[in-house]
Amino acid sequence: APETLSRYLKNLARYHGAHSVGICELQPTHIYSHIGRGTGEYGAPVTLNHRTAIALTVEMSHAMIKAGPRMPAVMESAWQYAESAKIAVIMAAAIRALGYPARAHIDGNYRVIAPLVAKDAGLGEIGRMGLLMTPRLGPRVRLAVVTTDLPLIPDQPTWDPTAIDFCTVCNKCATVCPAQALPYGNSQTHPDGTLRWKLDGERCYTYWTKVG
Repeated sequence: APETLSRYLKNLARYHGAHSVGICELQPTHIYSHIGRGTGEYGAPVTLNHRTAIALTVEMSHAMIKAGPRMPAVMESAWQYAESAKIAVIMAAAIRALGYPARAHIDGNYRVIAPLVAKDAGLGEIGRMGLLMTPRLGPRVRLAVVTTDLPLIPDQPTWDPTAIDFCTVCNKCATVCPAQALPYGNSQTHPDGTLRWKLDGERCYTYWTKVG
């Protein structure tokens, strides 16, 4: 039954180290338009016909992350990307063993926008940084997603106006961002119709290439 399968997969993720895990229906807005890094031809259109997505988080060490942007934060980020990938690959293999298609979306090989999937799977809210803000760990998590056609029970999407209110008045991330890549002020409506804060990807990536 979908209820039993949903419980089984969530427990499997937690057993292998997930901090939180949730399920949602896969939406067109979750899916990248074109292939970037990973398998497939760079720039080719993405085709993903799965119906369901399972999102999971893993915790990053506070002691390591607070050293950012120095090397301990880079090490911990890479390590937890790998840990989340391990869990997603295990879950996808388990689903395929049940006779259903499944794909793990992991660092360097995504077809979906993981924070948007995680929000709709009930794991957190999207804050000023454009990252998933989880209830217990804030943005100190890494994400992975598994998509499939296995019938599962969706969780309720996150809608936490208190988190958005906090981000509206806090501004700490924008203040301390060494690249000044995060916006101040209120969230804005963008051409795609979304109301959000938008990170300056060029400033962010340029900074990271300079600091190594």
